[in-house]
Amino acid sequence: MKFAIVLVLIGSILPPIFGLHLFVGTGPSTQDKIKNRARRDVDLVAPPVVTSYHITSSITARYVSTSAVATLVNEDEVSQEAAFTFQMTPGAFISDFIMIVDGVTYKAQIQERQMAEKAYDQAVSKGESAAQVSQDSDASARFKIDLNIQGDTTVVFNLTYQELLLRDKGLFTHKIYVAAGQVTDLRVDVNILEPQGLTVVDATWDPEEDGIIPEVTFDSSESTTANVVFNPSKQDQSHVSGTDGLSGLLIVSYDVEHNLDGGDLLISNGYFVHHISPEGLPPAPKKVIFVIDVSASMWGPKMTQTTAAMVSILDELRDIDSFNILLFSNDVEYWKESPVPASIENKLEAQEYVRCLRAKSATNIYDALVAATNQFNVTDDAYPAIVFLTDGRPNVGVIDPRDIVDSVNKAIGERVALFCIGIGPDVDDALLEALATENQGLYRKVFIDSSAAVQMCGFFGEVATPLLYHVSIRYKEGAVDKQSLTDDEFLSYFDGKELVVAGKVSDEFDGDSLDVVVTGKGRQDDVELDVSKKLNERVSPGIDEGFAERMWAFLTIKECLKRARRHSLPQEEQPGSQELNAKALELSLKYSFVTSMASLLILRPPEIIPTESIPLATSSLPLIRPQPLTPEAPEEQQSKEDASQVKPGSPSSRVGADPHFIIDVPHTNLTICFDIQANDGTTLSLISDPVRDIYVSAKVKPVEKSRPHARPLDSPPPSLLGSLGVQLGYYKVLVTTENVVVDSEIVMQWGTARSVIIGSYNITIHNARNLTIMIDDDIQMHVTLHNHWRNHPDHIDFFVQTEGGFSRKVHGLLGQFQYKPIHMLNPLVGHSANGHIKGILNVDGHKKNVFKMKEAIDQTYDCWWSLPETYIDGETEQYFLADYFSRFNTISV
Repeated sequence: MKFAIVLVLIGSILPPIFGLHLFVGTGPSTQDKIKNRARRDVDLVAPPVVTSYHITSSITARYVSTSAVATLVNEDEVSQEAAFTFQMTPGAFISDFIMIVDGVTYKAQIQERQMAEKAYDQAVSKGESAAQVSQDSDASARFKIDLNIQGDTTVVFNLTYQELLLRDKGLFTHKIYVAAGQVTDLRVDVNILEPQGLTVVDATWDPEEDGIIPEVTFDSSESTTANVVFNPSKQDQSHVSGTDGLSGLLIVSYDVEHNLDGGDLLISNGYFVHHISPEGLPPAPKKVIFVIDVSASMWGPKMTQTTAAMVSILDELRDIDSFNILLFSNDVEYWKESPVPASIENKLEAQEYVRCLRAKSATNIYDALVAATNQFNVTDDAYPAIVFLTDGRPNVGVIDPRDIVDSVNKAIGERVALFCIGIGPDVDDALLEALATENQGLYRKVFIDSSAAVQMCGFFGEVATPLLYHVSIRYKEGAVDKQSLTDDEFLSYFDGKELVVAGKVSDEFDGDSLDVVVTGKGRQDDVELDVSKKLNERVSPGIDEGFAERMWAFLTIKECLKRARRHSLPQEEQPGSQELNAKALELSLKYSFVTSMASLLILRPPEIIPTESIPLATSSLPLIRPQPLTPEAPEEQQSKEDASQVKPGSPSSRVGADPHFIIDVPHTNLTICFDIQANDGTTLSLISDPVRDIYVSAKVKPVEKSRPHARPLDSPPPSLLGSLGVQLGYYKVLVTTENVVVDSEIVMQWGTARSVIIGSYNITIHNARNLTIMIDDDIQMHVTLHNHWRNHPDHIDFFVQTEGGFSRKVHGLLGQFQYKPIHMLNPLVGHSANGHIKGILNVDGHKKNVFKMKEAIDQTYDCWWSLPETYIDGETEQYFLADYFSRFNTISV
C-alpha cells in the first residue's frame, strides 16, 4: 500500500446533527512500523514538512472560488504520519479535492451521500485506500488531513471551496485562514473582478502586531479589478513566531459602485445574477419587539451587560419606529400590552423599566417567541422584527429544539424577521442559529466580558436601519423561467447590505433585453426602481461564461436546503421537503458541491498502478492485417506497435485519418467502414450513452495540403480530428493536440507519463503520445496524438474497445454499432468499376451494397466500405453538435 489518509472536517459550535465530517482509510505497513520504532529509538526521524503552501482566491461579482494547495514531503526512508488543517469560512461549499501521490493524480468524484458512504465502507473493508468528504451543514468548519506518507515521497493536496460574499456595513469581506507552520514557499493571492466597478479595496493581516502588510494593487482608473498578495518570507515568519510559523487571518475588504436604481445584472449563457443595493434612500420605519431572558441563570454580569446594552439600543430608535419589551422566565411579562411609538418619553420609560430587571426562575423560550409573534398585525406599516436574547436552553414548556423551531416558523409565517443573541457558553447555538436563519434573521453569540454590551449594540446596529421592507423583484413577463428563480421576495433591505437574485432566462423568450422592476415600502411612500440589460451584451473580459450558472446553482442549493429544513416536522417530512432535497441533490451532483446531500469520494484500488507500460486497447477480434500500402514513417510504426497490444475478443471502433470510421461488428467477423467529411470546426457525436452517462465528441480540422481540384467545389475539404470532448458523469475531459485537461483544472501535458484517477475512471498519458481512459473494467478508450504526420497538421485518432460495456441506449456515430444487427448475406456478388469486391450486407434488416476496401488509421484494415447513410441512423448532419458537451438527440428509426 503506497499511502493512507485520514481526513476530518470538524464542525464549529454545533452538535453532531449540524457537524461536518470526513472519513478515511488504512495506515502504515507492519514493516514500516518496525522501522519507525527502531528509528525513534535513536531519534533520527525527521518529520514530514510542508514545503509549499499556496492559497488562491478568485472573486468574480462577489462569488469566490478558493484553492488551497499544500505540498508535504517525507524525506526520511520510512513512512510517517503527518497532519494538515485548513479553516474554511461559514457558508462555503467544498467543490473539489485532489491528491497527487507519487506523480499520480487522484481526483475526488461527487456522489450521492449514501452511495458514497457505502462505496467508502466497501473500500475500507477490502483494505483499499479511500477518502470521503461529507458535510452535514454549511457551518464554519476545520478541514483536517491526517495521513501516512511513504518514505521519500511527496504528496500534494488541493482543496477547493466556493462561497458568496455578503455585504455588511457597506463592505464585502473575504477572510482566509492561514496556519501552516514554517513554510519556505508561502503565498496567498486574491484576485478581484467586479464589473460593477470597485470603489475601495483594503487588506490587513490579523494579528496586526505581526507587522506583515499585504500588498494591494488597485488602480482607480481601472476600477473593475484588484489584486492582493500575501507573501511573507521564511525570515518574516521566523521573526514573528520563531519555529511555529504564522497563524492568523488575511482579511480583504472592498466595495463596489452603488446607485439609486434597480441594481446590476450579469447575464451569461442563458443565466443571470442580479445584485440589488440602491443607495440614497432614507431609513424606513421599523416595529421591534425585544424579548429578554430573565431566568435565574441571567443573574450577575449577564443581566448587568444586557441592561446597559438595552439602554443604548433604545436610545438609537428613531421617532418613526415603534417597539415593545417582553421578559420571560417561566412565563411571559409584557412592558406594554402592544407596541408604542419610539418617542422620547416612551424610550425614557422603557430605559427605567430595563434598569429594574431581576433574574428569576426557568427558561420558557417557546411561549416567549409565540407571544412576540402575536404583537404584529398584517396591516402594520413598518418593518417587523423580533430581537430575542437568552443565555440558556429551554427547560420549561416546549423544550425539544426542533419542535420549537417548527412551531415558531409556523407562527411567524415568513412575515417577521427574528434576530437572536446568545449570551455566554451555555446557550443552544444550534437552536438559535436555526430560529434566526430560517426566519430571515441573524444569530450572534456574545461572550461575557466587559465588552458584552458593546457586542450587543453592534449587532443591533447592523439591522437598525432598514431602507426598504416588503421588497419584491419583478422580471419582464415571460423573460425568465420562474421555476429557476431564487428568492425574489425579501422582508427587508438594510443600509450597507445587498440583495441577490439568480435565475435562468426563459428558452421561449424572444426579447432582446431583460427588464426588471424592484418595488418596496420606504419611509413614506412605495418605492419603484428599475434596471434593464441587453441579453446579447458580452460579459466583462475575464469572466468565465459559466459563472452565472454556477452562482445560480450555489444559491439554489442553499435555498432548497433552507426550505427543506423549514418544511420538516419532528416525526415526518412534509411532501415539499422531499422535492426540495431531491433538487438540492441533483444540483450538488451536477455542479460538484459537497452538501448534506452529496459527498466527494476518492478510491485508490491497490491493483491500479499506472505506468508507462499499461497495455493499450485499440483493436479487437483477430483480423487479417495486410501489409501497409505505403512505407511507414517511424510515427506510424509506433502507432502500429501501440495498437497491437490487444485485449483479445473485445470489438473495437476507431475514427481517425481524414476521418475514416472503422468498426468491428460485435459477435461477428465483420469490419465495416465509412468516411465522413465536415467543415472546419464541426463537432461530431461519436458516443452518447445516457444510461452510463458517457459522451464522446470530436471536432474536425481541415487538411492543409488538400487539393481543391480533386473534389467538388461545394463539398467539405478532407479533414482530421483536431480535438476530443469526453464526458464521464459530471466530469469532463478535453483532449487537444496541445494537452489534456481534466475537469477544467488538471492539465496533463503530452510527452509526459501521468495518471489521473477519478473514482472508476483512470486517465493516463503514456508512451508520450498516447492517452488511455479506462472506465470500470469494461470500456477502454484510446487517443493517439500525431505530430506532423505526412505533412498534415497535428491531429488525433480515437479508438474504443468494449464488449457489452455500453447500455442498449448508446448511440452516436460509433456507439450505435454496439448493438445494431449487421451480418453478411453475400461476400461476392461482383466487382466495382475500379476492381473492389462487391458484397451485400443485412444492416438492421435492410439489404445494402458494400465494397471491400483497405482503410488506414493507425494501420491498414480490410473492411466493408459504403456511404455513411448505408450504416448510420438518419443523416450525417444529425450527428453535428453545437459544442463538445452538447447532448446528442437520439434519432428515431
